[in-house]
Amino acid sequence: MRRSAFRTLFPLLGFVPYVLLFAAPVLLVLIRAGLGDLAAVLSGPYYLRLIRFTLFQVLLSTLVSLAAGLPAAYLLSNYNFRAKRLFRTVFSVPFVLPSILVVLGFVIFYGNSGYLNSFLMAVLKTHEPPLRILYRFPAVIAAHVFYNFPVIVSVLTSQWSTLPADCEECAAVDGANAVQVFFRITLPRLMPSVASACSLVFLYCFTSFAIILVLGGGPALSTIEVEIYRKARLETDMGMASALSLVSLFFVSLVLSLHLRLERKVHGHDGSSYHTMKKLGKKSIPAYAYLTVAALALLLPMLSVAARSLFASASRGGASVFSLKAYKALFKNPSAILNSVITASLSSVFGTICALSVCYYIVNGRSAFGRRIASFSVLLPLAVSSIILGLGYFMISNAFRSIPPLLVLVPVHSIIIMPFAVRTILPAYRSVPVALTEDALTLGAGDFRIFVSVHLPFMGRAVASSLAFGFAISIGELNSAVLLGFSSFPTIPTQIYALIGSYNYQGACAMGTLLIIICFLAFSFKSEDQS
Repeated sequence: MRRSAFRTLFPLLGFVPYVLLFAAPVLLVLIRAGLGDLAAVLSGPYYLRLIRFTLFQVLLSTLVSLAAGLPAAYLLSNYNFRAKRLFRTVFSVPFVLPSILVVLGFVIFYGNSGYLNSFLMAVLKTHEPPLRILYRFPAVIAAHVFYNFPVIVSVLTSQWSTLPADCEECAAVDGANAVQVFFRITLPRLMPSVASACSLVFLYCFTSFAIILVLGGGPALSTIEVEIYRKARLETDMGMASALSLVSLFFVSLVLSLHLRLERKVHGHDGSSYHTMKKLGKKSIPAYAYLTVAALALLLPMLSVAARSLFASASRGGASVFSLKAYKALFKNPSAILNSVITASLSSVFGTICALSVCYYIVNGRSAFGRRIASFSVLLPLAVSSIILGLGYFMISNAFRSIPPLLVLVPVHSIIIMPFAVRTILPAYRSVPVALTEDALTLGAGDFRIFVSVHLPFMGRAVASSLAFGFAISIGELNSAVLLGFSSFPTIPTQIYALIGSYNYQGACAMGTLLIIICFLAFSFKSEDQS
């Protein structure tokens, strides 16, 4: 059969921008890393301490996240109870939030003058805040646990809830107690999922930026990602920033390859065996107490952001009074909102179109080897943090100072969106019935007509989900925007970061509340489309 022009050209619509907008900036960063700079990073005491601390805080964050989320995964996977759907929904809340909102929520709720300390001071009748964790190492770990709790719960629950119960029941009949059954039977079968979830959390914590930058409180708690930002923006030392980027890519690539290998080992069961769901009785007070505490720990920081946006100090050091002045100021100068909406809209559309063309090649390409390469290469942005990608664009924008900010931010955000868009669209594309395509070919339709009239309508919901997901990711993206530093083109996340830095917490919370609403609407739309 003659190969149509559409089948040849449409995949280029995704791969050409991918090479130009992703590979070129990353290669620029790697080339800029000189041997002298790399040697300084690998031998200098400061940088070795930086690498050790980065790995230590990532490992600790991962282990604490696992310890916090494992009981929730156990209860949601093995028990039925009235509020189960509610708890499942609440536990997914942090997943839809940009990291800058987590930072803001922690400042407002756990800060020295935050809601929790104000409550404790009133109860204990003290004049000093009893809980001082902000801008210290515990705050970093707590924020990472908050952010990654849903990852642990989601990955483990999806696998645990499908494990057949016959092995556990046989062990119980032979006299094994619940602890022995868990460690000898359940945990070994669950280990691929545990390792997969932990590797994913490791990646998120390793590339964490806003949480470390704000809650870390200074250079003592700096990590590789934050140091890349400092070297590039504050010291304009591109060589050292590039060398640190190379070190970061090395560790992230190792963990990403491990995660992808583990992910292939995690499979659901075919339903030939059964998984027993028990009833969580009213006497299970510890279980309900744990679930309630976990839910409150996730909800209260975000609710605090919304509450704080409605109150302002009547005078310096005075009592707070109800006020809408932050919202009036927000909409009086809506440039950050408009910039974010325009950037997110263009990025989600462009990223989804590129993802569609890549998916088209992966499904319809003639070469099996080429399809495998495409499937792997499109996931590479997951191994490159937005700070490193932003560094490449920062170098380009320095060389061409007249480039409008929008023409830099849209490509960066589109590349960040693409892996998620492909993973959203590809399963739907692969499920298009072959019979539909064959019928269209029989009727004389060409490749373009088949794609537009048959394939695209069938995966319409997945495309809509990709657009919504991409919009939410782009509108909350802080890392690359902070590194690029377009002061003339503020966005919602950079505005929140600036307001936190100037201690205008009511303004930051008003902007944060708006971002929370936008993200929840986008993810709700995505969830409805996938249901």
